[in-house]
Amino acid sequence: MSQHNANPLQLLAVNFPTRVNVTATDADNQAGWLHYNQMVFERIRNDYQPELQSVMSQGIDSRTNNPNYAYDNSASAPDHQVDYTIIIWRYDGNHNPHNTFGLEFADGSGGGFATVGFGILSTGISPALTTGQVFPSQYNGFTQCIGVRGMDKAIFTHELAHTLYSAPHVYGANNVVGKHLYGSVGYGMIGGPMLNCANGWERWYLNRITLQASGVPADVFSANTLSPGGLYTLRDFISTGDVVRIRLPNSRAADGTAQYLWLENHQGTSVWDNAAWVLDGQSPPQPFPAPPRGLVAYVEDLHVLQSAPNPPGGSIEAGGLRILPSGGLIDADHNGQTSTFNNHFWGNVVHDFVRRRANPTGPMSGQNSPIDDRNGDRVIDHAEFTNSSSGQPHDHNEGFVFMSFDHANLDGLLGTFMTYNQVGQKLGLDRNPTIFPSQVFDPNTQQLSPIHLSGLSVEIVGISGGDITVRVRFDDVAVAQNTRWTGNVALHPVPNSAYAAVVQPNVVLTINQSGTPNRTTPIGSTGTKADFINPTRLTINTGAEVLLKDATLLIHDRSTAPYTWTTTRFCASPTTPTSKWTTSRC
Repeated sequence: MSQHNANPLQLLAVNFPTRVNVTATDADNQAGWLHYNQMVFERIRNDYQPELQSVMSQGIDSRTNNPNYAYDNSASAPDHQVDYTIIIWRYDGNHNPHNTFGLEFADGSGGGFATVGFGILSTGISPALTTGQVFPSQYNGFTQCIGVRGMDKAIFTHELAHTLYSAPHVYGANNVVGKHLYGSVGYGMIGGPMLNCANGWERWYLNRITLQASGVPADVFSANTLSPGGLYTLRDFISTGDVVRIRLPNSRAADGTAQYLWLENHQGTSVWDNAAWVLDGQSPPQPFPAPPRGLVAYVEDLHVLQSAPNPPGGSIEAGGLRILPSGGLIDADHNGQTSTFNNHFWGNVVHDFVRRRANPTGPMSGQNSPIDDRNGDRVIDHAEFTNSSSGQPHDHNEGFVFMSFDHANLDGLLGTFMTYNQVGQKLGLDRNPTIFPSQVFDPNTQQLSPIHLSGLSVEIVGISGGDITVRVRFDDVAVAQNTRWTGNVALHPVPNSAYAAVVQPNVVLTINQSGTPNRTTPIGSTGTKADFINPTRLTINTGAEVLLKDATLLIHDRSTAPYTWTTTRFCASPTTPTSKWTTSRC
């Protein structure tokens, strides 16, 4: 995360010199892991004082812990408590006596907790401690409880991120989407199977990198802050920290924050750029595909500032990262067929989809998870929780994670179609995917926030020795190839351009209903997926215009014949900035 930083992050760890065993009853098992942790610390206090003193003497008590958990502990004094404790439980869930409550049934088994407990017990316990005792407070460590395995890298970085900066669950971790409607897999400290590294947002938020590319400032807020020609050369992300951050037009939130497009160049120069998943579940195990190399683009909707006194972690930040895959976004239908592909994903069922058509403003791809009424109860379950489901009915997100397309397992959730690595590849108004802010779902109105389209584009214009040069524009309004817009689409005036979109000669712009669910309650009675899809709406806001240059604009829905125009101009009504059309001069 910080290997090239002048003040790199360093973690010093010391193993406790002996394994600590505890004996428990069925009642202890049902009390859960934090109760077990308490038993461990009491055992250390009572039976392992020499070992504890040995650990304490090795430099792992260099800061003040909770409740004096300041954000900067670099100048704080030791407090005779271990700064950070990791408890790794080892248990075999296959040999429990019949009808007993084994450890594999304890809440949280198979994963971890971003705590070792004792946050609420510290008042009663701490005053009784003597120098050198170990009773960390709530966020001074984490618990791993996944069976007989040793330290798990994915759990280590995940729980460390929670305790380091209250990291929210993003990229589908724990099936969390927050106020969004769809999940997106990716990579970073909090998780994701694609790569082992921290992502650019994490490195920036923790002040490990500056926003630059090859020494050129790369924190782009508008056309006025672009580099000459809008050119940026991104070197390898892991070894240099090069990133480009671009504020998305029309993405300002009520809290004053905005959404950003992040660009990173992953060339595989470090082991941290390797896939988090290496071997699959087949017998014998087979290697997963190597992660593709090239430019990665993702949208950040995390509502935090680097200088914010309060770290992220609520539902507004949950699910706040979304990959823009080079393979594009599509509509597809679940055909009801499933497979494990010979135990490829360790027994997880893979659901097969039939590709229908491209949907550049939609949510679905191999990396972005669709929703669906899988159980047929006429409701698509959706929850804004920030961690795992409570297990209560409807308190989860009903959708798909493991997907195949047309009976082919493409390992999409590993990022096989994630990167851009060819000159001429582009993100923009007429490309798939196009660039727009992540949408927030309102369960009361059953509507997603608008898809704010703009003249922002990013194009690869050069590749040399692994370095990738991109051109960024804010006034790229040409629709130069056939494309399709669905959903709640909004066009706005584009600075330095007379038009919000210019549809070029012989190009067809289709505006119609999405083929992917975008609401959780039905509006129709067909008994099909279409009942969960809102009509598409195109809003041309005041001051914006669309120009057709001997091109075709095709607008249609489920109930009417298509409306077709060829050469004309469209704008908002002077009185209402909605989707009213006029064919006269605007």
